[in-house]
Amino acid sequence: MAHHTRLFAVTNADHRRNHNIMTMDNQQVYFVKNKTFGPGKPDVVLHAGFDKNAPVAASCKFKHLGSGSTLGLGDYNQPNACVWEDFEKVSLGSSEYSFHFNFPQGRKSFSWKHTRHAGIGNEKPHRFGSGQNYKLIDNQTNDLLAVYNTSGRFDLKDCGKFQLNVNYGRDFDTMVFLTGMALVEKARRRASNGAAAGGASAGGAGG
Repeated sequence: MAHHTRLFAVTNADHRRNHNIMTMDNQQVYFVKNKTFGPGKPDVVLHAGFDKNAPVAASCKFKHLGSGSTLGLGDYNQPNACVWEDFEKVSLGSSEYSFHFNFPQGRKSFSWKHTRHAGIGNEKPHRFGSGQNYKLIDNQTNDLLAVYNTSGRFDLKDCGKFQLNVNYGRDFDTMVFLTGMALVEKARRRASNGAAAGGASAGGAGG
């Protein structure tokens, strides 16, 4: 089956803390709410609308032990109505994360990997913030299903873009967006923690 490539812009919101996922003709798809505080709350939530008051479409909660996460397709406030999946590193020390998705014809596995070469359209990945360039691979066929490229660490408005090379339905799109944005948020937190640690070290040395 042939598929048309689809592009989605990810823009910064709320002082770069949260994001919007939009079609290239500026139609809102999801508001991405990243956790700031509150015990037990998901770390990344996709709201099907313009802000955090829109219905919850999916969520991701980072595990306290290890680098994995728990994905919830549906509203986490109604856990019995959610489809739950793990989002885990393939192996210790790896930067590759995998998840499963249930299709009518069976269950399949997919992996996000860092990429230096898979770009959006004819554009090459931005070299600034290159740790936030990813490609999504079908683990059974090795087909390239999606790409996320950052816009660069100095861009105040645009965060990045998704390119989806397949159309497996809205639920699969949602899982692609959720897992991709979870990786973006993990990278943001690593950078923030690294900067904070560097500042504390400099401050201590300065004393």
